[in-house]
Amino acid sequence: MAAGQGISAEDVRAALEQAAPEGETLMGTIAQEYLQQGLQQGLQQGLQQGEARGEQRGMRQGLLSGIELVLRLKFGLEGTVLMSDIYRIEEVGLLQTVLDSVALANTPDDLRRLYRRSN
Repeated sequence: MAAGQGISAEDVRAALEQAAPEGETLMGTIAQEYLQQGLQQGLQQGLQQGEARGEQRGMRQGLLSGIELVLRLKFGLEGTVLMSDIYRIEEVGLLQTVLDSVALANTPDDLRRLYRRSN
């Protein structure tokens, strides 16, 4: 074959048969290896994403429990009324801000204004 010409599938097949009489078996093995690697990478990526989601859910639940406790201790039942709004907040960073801000709030309405402005 001359330099600069394209290589056809038949050229590859002929070269494989010359290099190894079991060329089809070799190609099948290579394809299986790539498939296995792809499956392993996909599984690993799925596990990592699942772990990250689980961590976020756990952090969110912990923050919600902490916020509810602090509201009850600082404002009594009047404070826990805010939880219906706060449970709708999905962002962990905003929940952390709410928890940190309870100490600065003088009333439940002060706190409500803060998270509604941030949301």
